[in-house]
Amino acid sequence: MTLTDIANIALEDIGAKAIGNIDGDDVNARKIKRRMPLSISEVCNLRNWACLVKIVELSRIEDGRSLGGLYKFNVPRGLLKIIEPIMCTIEDDAILSPFEKLTIKATILDNNPDHWDVNLTGAILAQLKADIAFMILGDANLAAQIKQPAARDIQRFIKNDIYRSRGKRPKPPPLASGYFVL
Repeated sequence: MTLTDIANIALEDIGAKAIGNIDGDDVNARKIKRRMPLSISEVCNLRNWACLVKIVELSRIEDGRSLGGLYKFNVPRGLLKIIEPIMCTIEDDAILSPFEKLTIKATILDNNPDHWDVNLTGAILAQLKADIAFMILGDANLAAQIKQPAARDIQRFIKNDIYRSRGKRPKPPPLASGYFVL
C-alpha cells in the first residue's frame, strides 16, 4: 500500500474523486500531500503502536562522560517516545544516560504504510478523512458528520492495538442473538 492508496481510500470514503498520485499537480493531491504527514504524526503520537515499537542501539556522541556524569547519544530519527530504559532523558539534540552503551525500546515514527499494521492504518485513514473532509468537500456540516465516527474508529483501533500488544484477540461485537462469532 502506498500513500497515494491511503489518500484515495480517504477521498473515496468521503465521496470525493480519487487522485492519480499524491505527488500530482491537481488541487486535491496538493492539499492531501500537505495534510498527510500531520495526520500520520498525530495518530502515531496517540499511543505506543505495536508496529512502531522498535529496539534501537544508539551511537554515542562523545567518548567521555558529560557534565553530571551522563553519556550523550544521538537521537534516532523519528523518535516519539522512549519506553525503556526509563533512566534516559532527552536534552536538546541528545539522549543522556548513565550507561556507557545504550539500547532503547522506543516508539519510532514511520511514514511508510508498508510498515504499518491494520490498526495503525485504520486509525490514520480515519484521522485523514476527518482532517481533509472540509478542505476537500467545503461543507462544514458534512465534515462534522465525518469527524464523529472517525474519532470513534480511532479509539476502536487503539483498543485493538492494546489487545494485540498484550497478545490477546479483540473481542468481536455481539450478534443480534447475543452469541459471539469465533
